[in-house]
Amino acid sequence: MKKIFATILLAVVVLTTAFSADRPTVALVLSGGGAKGIAHVAILEKLEELGIPIDRVYGTSMGALVGGIYAAGYSPKELEEMMLENDLSTLFNALMSSGYNEVLEPFDFNRNNIISLSLDKGIGDTTGLIDDYMILNYLYSYLGNIPDNIDFDKDLPISYRCNATNMLNGEDHVFSNGSLIDAIRASISIPIVFEPVVLGNAVYMDGGLADNMPVHLAIQDGYDIVIAVAVNRTEDFTPDHYNSFSGTLDGTIEIAIKRGSLGEKDLATLYIRVDTSSFTTLGFNKAAQILAKGKEDVAKYEKQLQEIADMFTEDQKVYKDPNRRGEYFSRYNSNNDKIAFSAAKDYKQEELFSKTRFSLGLFGGGGYAFSLNRAVKRSDYFITGVSQFKFYPAVSARLYLKDKKLDFLSYDLRLKGAVNRDVSLDATVLARLTKDFDERVFLTAGILGRAGSLASSTDPTGTVSFNYTDFGLDGVIGVKVTDELTNIFNLRLRARNFWLFNIEGDIDESLYKHCFVPSIQVDGLFYPEYKTSLFADKGSRIDFIANVGFYKEDSELKLSYMLKAAAEHMFKLDKDNALWVDGTVATHRGPETVRDFYEEYGGWDGLPGYNYGTLVRDSMLAGVGYQRNLKSGIISSYLQVEVRAGIRSQDIYDVFPFIAESNTPFYECFNGGHWDLGLGVGYGLSTPVGDLLIGAGINKDLMVSFYFEMK
Repeated sequence: MKKIFATILLAVVVLTTAFSADRPTVALVLSGGGAKGIAHVAILEKLEELGIPIDRVYGTSMGALVGGIYAAGYSPKELEEMMLENDLSTLFNALMSSGYNEVLEPFDFNRNNIISLSLDKGIGDTTGLIDDYMILNYLYSYLGNIPDNIDFDKDLPISYRCNATNMLNGEDHVFSNGSLIDAIRASISIPIVFEPVVLGNAVYMDGGLADNMPVHLAIQDGYDIVIAVAVNRTEDFTPDHYNSFSGTLDGTIEIAIKRGSLGEKDLATLYIRVDTSSFTTLGFNKAAQILAKGKEDVAKYEKQLQEIADMFTEDQKVYKDPNRRGEYFSRYNSNNDKIAFSAAKDYKQEELFSKTRFSLGLFGGGGYAFSLNRAVKRSDYFITGVSQFKFYPAVSARLYLKDKKLDFLSYDLRLKGAVNRDVSLDATVLARLTKDFDERVFLTAGILGRAGSLASSTDPTGTVSFNYTDFGLDGVIGVKVTDELTNIFNLRLRARNFWLFNIEGDIDESLYKHCFVPSIQVDGLFYPEYKTSLFADKGSRIDFIANVGFYKEDSELKLSYMLKAAAEHMFKLDKDNALWVDGTVATHRGPETVRDFYEEYGGWDGLPGYNYGTLVRDSMLAGVGYQRNLKSGIISSYLQVEVRAGIRSQDIYDVFPFIAESNTPFYECFNGGHWDLGLGVGYGLSTPVGDLLIGAGINKDLMVSFYFEMK
């Protein structure tokens, strides 16, 4: 009976429009459905193929996302590329996390990934299981150059509407202007999964809660032909479907979608259903299969779609180049090379400066190493049959306090420590001088403490022990400037007190050295895109420090300085493969020896003869690597394989300034220093709370290691 009614309705529309001088108007309504909404791309391809014009797109939830990007000027082919070339499951890798990356400092390579607590709101500072920062970055990367306040009729290539549910009164809200990104984000806020969107005085969640397929809006707006597409299952659920959290979540959302579409499909001129019974609401890792299913099911409606196409003359039909590049997709330089938009600025980073928060991280590395070479010469030492196991776990914690009475003041406390190694504590007061969200200027004052850097220091074989420990206490004042939190620049005046102790000497010899070192320091960090994990496939950063001062030794003033720079860059080849290069150079002269922490290296760079942290005055190291994503899942469980080659310059036996041969910068790299080459292969697991890597490495002196690293 329903098919007969739909046929009669279509015939009436055909007869009505046959006597009209103007062509009939067409509205396309795309339902919600989570990952299953990827199938909507198929109907867009078919309509363009037949030349059927689309005057307005209505979308709910995932239909709002696909429809909004299409209305902004993207072609169906580009939409297909977005769905297939991007691992959409990464949009869901912020489980129980705030999504805020720490405001970094130069040479701070670890992220606090175990806990992110907002003391104002609770765990993760989010009211959903998954925060929205990845979704926003995704939307901004494609729609970021569209103005924030536009008319969805006048300012978009195709007129657009989407709906969301106002959670304050339960009513359906239709977006027709404003920010396209905000409108899409509000419509896709799946309950419980994503946190709600607050716009003005309203709180919005998924449009499917109120109306999952708003055909009636198109009817009310007077469109002659309304094509509605639903992406939901045709089969009933079995009891086994509810034996897991994901199954229960999927079933709940599916029932809500089904009820939200009741009565709407009968209003459409043509109702198309894509059977997505084989897929789940969060099954973004099956984008290719969902898209293929969409094309298969849309093809079943070829006859009805052709009948609609026949309602238009050839002059009225709209044929578009399927290989076109969308209006908002790319910009081109003078050489006609595409310049892709960078990922969205994470505007929520601003909240880092406005909320009290605590975070905790865990990182480190270790492994077992042995030598295949029976005699390896290092300086004056001979190593035979070396084998050892080392483990260097480290923790970091941060407490950021916002002064409630003096809004411009905040306090930043950072603690970092490693088992049997060293501990550092930084306490800083920040006084914000500007209120501009894009550019922030702070006056800073703080106390920086370090202890125990030399306490556990040994040579690579474990046979030579440096029986010293140190303690440093610095007072610092300066200015901090940030730009979108991707550029950090510090100018500081530093007053350092440094003590060095012989921990195994007699009492009279226990105080080995004390120095006071006033200095001026310029340091900075530039990272245009976050590298959020050990296995990130994109990101780059440049770190630098330049410190110059003086100290007194034997009644003689001596120069103290440290120059250090590091850089890394990721090259994403496709969604599964990436390359990267990185390197560090450092030279230091002063009363204390620098202890460098290679958190990005450890044993991982194929140089198994070295500790996780190494004592250096001069060093150069560089590496190149390749990584491949082996498998991805719904909640961002990634299996990775990495291959890395590295080179490092060091003779770690000549580590103390008083036995150094020269004060010439980089003298120890090029005059008798030991250059090492290595290769490593690792297998890793990436999760929302951190990464783990295990593997094997070998260096040019046939030192072999089996290692693991966590971050």
